[in-house]
Amino acid sequence: MEKLEEKILEIVDPTFTKKRKKYETKEVIELADKYELKFSNDYIHYLQFNGNSYMKDNYRYSPSYDISEVTRQDTFRVSCLFGLGSETEGLEEEVQSYLGILPNNLFPIGDLLGGNLVCMDKRDW
Repeated sequence: MEKLEEKILEIVDPTFTKKRKKYETKEVIELADKYELKFSNDYIHYLQFNGNSYMKDNYRYSPSYDISEVTRQDTFRVSCLFGLGSETEGLEEEVQSYLGILPNNLFPIGDLLGGNLVCMDKRDW
């Protein structure tokens, strides 16, 4: 988890991101189970310790696999990643608001600059 923590410190803008209480693993798993989601260990760790995280202006995400069949973009400006809790743009609130809109296998985990969503696949992460 040390590498994950280093990456979070590298990309998250502390000016707009507030640390919250630590959530227990059980709380994260309960949310996943409620919506039939599968979370990787890294994502569980992120949700436990990080709230709605806003990214630094210079951060660009580059997928680790070829997406040229889907888009011509090769980097993306991630605006924020959703967290747990009842604050604006909380993960559960966002999952609920996109039920029936997104394909059944996808759920939102963040926003791209311009309003597009960052999604994870329920079946494969």
